[in-house]
Amino acid sequence: MDYGTENPRFMSKAVGKCERGRETVDKLTGINDMRMMKERAGKIRHYRIYALSLNNGVGDEMRTEAEKCLSEYTSSCSTFSGFARFYFKKMGCL
Repeated sequence: MDYGTENPRFMSKAVGKCERGRETVDKLTGINDMRMMKERAGKIRHYRIYALSLNNGVGDEMRTEAEKCLSEYTSSCSTFSGFARFYFKKMGCL
């Protein structure tokens, strides 16, 4: 399966599921331009590796590294941290 940043199927478009969410997306100019969607798609490629590692019973050393990366990705100081929290929660890692 191609999780590359050029595959439109994996271009992560921001959407609002409620009125407040839709208003936020409307106010964030450029959140759904091609560059941002490609960047989010690239993040999914990395997130997926760690989610699979955490969900598939890897060794202690790999699990520790995956947990460290998950913590960094979901930190409020990290770029796309909300997106990361959403993804890892959906994958059952949080």
